Amino acid sequence: MDLVNIQVNRFTNVVAKLTLNSEVYERDGHEYAHPRKITLEPDVGDMKLKADGLLPEPALNDAIVDFINENWRQFYKILFSEAQSTWEPAMISLLDDYSAYIPLDILIVKKS
Repeated sequence: MDLVNIQVNRFTNVVAKLTLNSEVYERDGHEYAHPRKITLEPDVGDMKLKADGLLPEPALNDAIVDFINENWRQFYKILFSEAQSTWEPAMISLLDDYSAYIPLDILIVKKS
């Protein structure tokens, strides 16, 4: 079996909008949050993939890599959207564990 080597060679200007929907509850005189839903909207400036061994013919391998590098945004949007059901529960669990120790009134100051 031949080795396939895939690398993201360049990933630049990444800006993301994160929206966290939480349920607020009170404990020991402080407000805490239970995260319920995460919406992450990344905007990637540029990305370049490098891959060897996808196909045994180097010219075809290079053609596929060139095609992906020219059309990566469409692939990225689909893959990111499809992967959300995998990473979102793990992120919610992690944030829920941390938010149980950090009261909201310490993080967010309410206007009087």
